[in-house]
Amino acid sequence: MAKTQNTCLIIYQIGDISAFGILWVLRMIYVSDSETLGLNEFLTEADATDYFEGVDVEDGIYLFWDTEGEPLQAQFISPNKRGLFSVVSGTYRLVPTTLCHQVHLVDAIKGLTHFEYSVTGRSMKEVEDEIYYRQTCMKTR
Repeated sequence: MAKTQNTCLIIYQIGDISAFGILWVLRMIYVSDSETLGLNEFLTEADATDYFEGVDVEDGIYLFWDTEGEPLQAQFISPNKRGLFSVVSGTYRLVPTTLCHQVHLVDAIKGLTHFEYSVTGRSMKEVEDEIYYRQTCMKTR
């Protein structure tokens, strides 16, 4: 996934007043940790895949989403190797998921408790709001 930036004009209604805003969109990767219930955000796919070991990803500890909150899954390029006394993590890339059980990030974020790693310093509520606005922007194009 390439790191790209886009802008989107958002028109929203607050009571009787229409407001205009510009949303600066960074292409982000979001990752949840099922053990700590934390959320991580990364600027690139490479940052995310370098940070999380393939064996833990394969074990389902981490779930991934793209900028719009759509689920991603790991596609292994080289497999994990589990020996009697050692484990070697394979390499993987992130692709749109074909798994029907992984939910959208807006739904998943409700079960998470904190940010473990945030490159932007935003709160989880701000991420949730931004994804909602991105969905609104995509639907109006």
